[in-house]
Amino acid sequence: MLLKIRPGYRVDLFLPRYDIIIAPSRESFRASEHGLKALVQYLTMSQHCVPFAETIDEDTGEVRIRTRADEYGHQVLREGSAPPGGPPFHELTIWQGPARSLPFGQERQAAFLIEVFGSLYPNVLSSFLERLHSILYLRPVAFSQPHDEDAFEALQAVATGTEQLPTRRAAASTEELDLDL
Repeated sequence: MLLKIRPGYRVDLFLPRYDIIIAPSRESFRASEHGLKALVQYLTMSQHCVPFAETIDEDTGEVRIRTRADEYGHQVLREGSAPPGGPPFHELTIWQGPARSLPFGQERQAAFLIEVFGSLYPNVLSSFLERLHSILYLRPVAFSQPHDEDAFEALQAVATGTEQLPTRRAAASTEELDLDL
């Protein structure tokens, strides 16, 4: 079954998808304002992602930058040419705010996360993690689990301020990528 979501993209609804989180190895890590700008500029200029929404909560200090895959978005996940079948992920979100539990992966807190929802691949490239490290010096650790469309819709509702964030934890299906830098 195919679904047309935007001009030039067709998505096979039966392809397995994954959710990936990239967290700093230090729980207390927070990116500076200039670091966040540099990260968004890198993602935009390399044509990996296009920002489409930014939310800043002045009371809590929470920042959420939502992006969609751009022309070379697949290069976050794999080398080579773009695969057929639509965008390589539904959304990439950069989040920073008060420390919260990771949605899956390890039982720990983080004050900065990069979340990739609906990825065609279960892992991000180590070269992308190295680039994140060179921009922010965050020593990234990535975790993945099978995509949960209901949880993704709930997160979108939270990002728009219409619903409370559910807590969810993945079982043993989580993969860990640790980059030795």
